[in-house]
Amino acid sequence: MDGPSRPDADAADLPLSQKALEGRPRGVFVDSSGSPPLPRPAATPENKPGKRAQGGSWWWAAAPLGIATLLTVLARFQPQRIEELYSRKLYPKIGALLQACNRQWIELSGATNGDLSTRRPSLSEALLGVALGVLLVALIRAGFRGFGAFTRRVLWIGGAGYFAFLLVWGLNHSRMPLSSTLDLDVTEVSAEELNEVALELERDLSQLLRKEDVRGASTGALADPLAGPPIGPEALDAWSAALRRDPQLGWQSEPTLCAPALSSSLITAGISGIFSPFSQEAHVPFGLPETDLAFAACHEIAHVQGWAREDEANYLAWRVGSRSDSLVLRKAALTLALVHVHRALRQANPILQKQRILDMDVRVLTLLEARSTFWSKNRSRLASRAVQTVNDTYLKSQGQEHGVASYGRMVDLLVAELR
Repeated sequence: MDGPSRPDADAADLPLSQKALEGRPRGVFVDSSGSPPLPRPAATPENKPGKRAQGGSWWWAAAPLGIATLLTVLARFQPQRIEELYSRKLYPKIGALLQACNRQWIELSGATNGDLSTRRPSLSEALLGVALGVLLVALIRAGFRGFGAFTRRVLWIGGAGYFAFLLVWGLNHSRMPLSSTLDLDVTEVSAEELNEVALELERDLSQLLRKEDVRGASTGALADPLAGPPIGPEALDAWSAALRRDPQLGWQSEPTLCAPALSSSLITAGISGIFSPFSQEAHVPFGLPETDLAFAACHEIAHVQGWAREDEANYLAWRVGSRSDSLVLRKAALTLALVHVHRALRQANPILQKQRILDMDVRVLTLLEARSTFWSKNRSRLASRAVQTVNDTYLKSQGQEHGVASYGRMVDLLVAELR
């Protein structure tokens, strides 16, 4: 029979559950020497068990972000080293490894690289879904441990993600300017120069549209400024030819170009293209106007080549497209360059810009109006403003002090080439 607990009881005689101990007197145990045990210290925040298991220290949580921030600052002071050691040597190796992964994804999904006529789930979209799932589980688990643990987990994940971004592509923001690579003399542009460049672009675009009208009349095709043939392969061919002419422009002769499954969402947000550094995929939304589709394809491929600054990617889209054998790419390069030049001219001299509009060829004007109408109908102002704010913050954090306005600064490079 069970009796009351006694100091010299064997382990086998003790109750098996805490419930069985309720109401029973507790004995005082002694060690083999007969001395009573020392009293246990009171629990304090410093010696409370399970502290590391409940989220770790703040130092550990902030370490990835601190290292990434330090790396960003140091890189901005060493553009020459970043250009030589990272952009020209390390990044192409990392990019080639990631390219091999997305090639496998293309084969698995049965897609064709460069096909912008159909939407398909890209590797980055699949990775994003997996990452969000893992992130959600991690944050929920951390949330059960308290607000402090949850905050530390968010801080660590964000810092680790930013550090990975810098390694796989982000350090390209700190490389030498493209103007130095191409030996372009970029100086302040006057309103008169902008007016002359706008006039030259209008003339070239007008001549191109006339040729297109003649070709359409001879083949019986109907001219539609918003629809055209798939131009993904033409953009890939144009970049391949550009790299053969000037190897300094990049390293990847066969970049991955696709129309993502979330194309409609991107257009609603006012996004004409996006590059995923973690999968090395250039995304261009399905359903864009022909000119935007072609220009965005060339722009995003510029990011694949390691040109992270938006003004430089825009200029390279112009440079590659305007030298292409493709009529569509040349038209796109002239159209988007003309749009940016007119924006710059409007800021420099609104009266002069208005006069340029009044004197514009009706074909060119029709093309620009059709493009503007497309975005007015399909873009959400609220969503596009939110995305623009996020993008502006991101660009400024990467050293592009003009934020989203830096897209238009391609005009400086364009004028420097045409001088």
